[in-house]
Amino acid sequence: MAQLVNLRLIKAHALYLSGKPAQSEQVLNLVITDIDKLAQPEQLQLTLRFYELKIDNAVSMLDYQEALSHFDNATALLDEWADKADNIDYLWVFWSLKKVSFYASLQDYELANRSLNTAIERANSSGLMPLIVWAKQAHIKLLIKQNDLFLAEQSFKRLVSYLQDNKLASSSLQTQIEWAQLNSQSLKYREADKRLESVYKSAQQVRNRYLQLQSLIALIKNQIIQQKLEYAEQLVKAADKVKGLTNALGRDKTEQLKTQNELYFVKAQIALLKDLPDVSLKYLSKIELELSAFNNYSSETGVGKLEALKAQRTAEVLMKDWPQVSKTTGLIEYLENRKKEGMQVQLQAYRDFKVRNQLEEQQNVLDEHQAMNVNLSNALVLLTEKLSNTRWLILLLVFGLVLFIYNAVLRRQASGRKPLAHLSLAVAERAIEQLMAQMNNVQTSTSNVPKHNQTEVNKLKVFTIIAMDFNGVSELNASLGIKATDDAISDKLERIKNLNKQYQILPINGHRYWLVANNYNLNQAQVLVTRIERELESTTPKLSARYELCDVNEPTEFRTILNQLESNLAK
Repeated sequence: MAQLVNLRLIKAHALYLSGKPAQSEQVLNLVITDIDKLAQPEQLQLTLRFYELKIDNAVSMLDYQEALSHFDNATALLDEWADKADNIDYLWVFWSLKKVSFYASLQDYELANRSLNTAIERANSSGLMPLIVWAKQAHIKLLIKQNDLFLAEQSFKRLVSYLQDNKLASSSLQTQIEWAQLNSQSLKYREADKRLESVYKSAQQVRNRYLQLQSLIALIKNQIIQQKLEYAEQLVKAADKVKGLTNALGRDKTEQLKTQNELYFVKAQIALLKDLPDVSLKYLSKIELELSAFNNYSSETGVGKLEALKAQRTAEVLMKDWPQVSKTTGLIEYLENRKKEGMQVQLQAYRDFKVRNQLEEQQNVLDEHQAMNVNLSNALVLLTEKLSNTRWLILLLVFGLVLFIYNAVLRRQASGRKPLAHLSLAVAERAIEQLMAQMNNVQTSTSNVPKHNQTEVNKLKVFTIIAMDFNGVSELNASLGIKATDDAISDKLERIKNLNKQYQILPINGHRYWLVANNYNLNQAQVLVTRIERELESTTPKLSARYELCDVNEPTEFRTILNQLESNLAK
């Protein structure tokens, strides 16, 4: 039975890789009844694999609710097997890091970091060194994805030190190669070269041919970026010698294919730089790429489809093969557009999913409070029927007033919005109208102003509105509480006000505010947004916001401004 289930899971995975998630789902639906019949430990292993494939299918079909429900199922299963499975700590870290990858791919870094913290805590509590290293590596990858390169460098430094202290030489060398690649990404080429040369020597001493070759390939790439072709060619000769040694290309077929592809690609790049397009095309033709539906613009085999095509097009240009250049360019544009559109569709679908979830949560809370109020009201009516004493009636009136106030507070908490939002909007309208009236007065009084003073007058005829919509408020409400979240937002707004006393901050509704920057044009307001973002990130809890800008340089209607900003924020 276990073998049959495993074969069906393999078939489902193959269908997913072929771009057929719906057919993969059909195969998985045949598996679910058989898994329950399995004995330990096959049941745990194959059930988790089943959930993993269900998540992959759900993500490919943009069904994020389904994906998260299977994450929850996997977590519940791990809880159930907490005392039965020997490798439960490994499984917990694996699934936490899988969730990190899920959120990071959708640019939801707040939830990605939360899942990462879970993985780190579990790894540390287990005391198992491989899990601790695994969690630290995931932390660095997430920092790089968030473009926080400075913290990533510091984390690399700590990880290398940890690995060396624990005598994990091979892991330390591999980590230093990745660190050097980050140095190169940060344009620190000299530092990257020194680190890679050091890794090569250390790997040579311990006879780790695979790391020797990996450090050489990374070093060659670095020289190509720096246009140091002579040194790059010397390194290629050294790499060709090393690759013939045992296990230099890697231990399994995937590693061997990846390493060989990377060698062909760097040779093709060097040939291009030396104006040898025919040689370059020869090496490019040897590269084996994954061409599955989900992976035709990036590859786990070392060289992505897009970068290979771009190198091929450069060679074709040098050979003046214009018909082929046209075909290759069309294919590159197709893949680039597909990648971009695919990412946009994914992100928009996830944003829509989060908005729906927030609205459902708010409605559920409101329904619960409404039911509670109905029960309290019924109890009040019953009590009123039984009491006729004036003193009790007075008490009941007081109780009714408290109930009314309580209901208003609950509604505010459920919706996450500040009370009397329509009054806030009216205040904003009056403030904007006053500024527009001032502009109008300036315009009508400048006819006699000398031309050399017109610049100063024009400064008074513009202001910019920065609409700020705070992100992740529902999550903060859940973790910190509504009052603490409101206090945190108020504190942030106060800090923003302190940047310049001339700013006006106007509440619009919910956690959306307008910052009115008088005498600021759009370019100046963009700089201001950067300062605001730094201010939001500099204190705890960290907050982020979406921004939309609208400059007003002539009197216009308030509703026109409101509709423009609101429609932009809603995109």
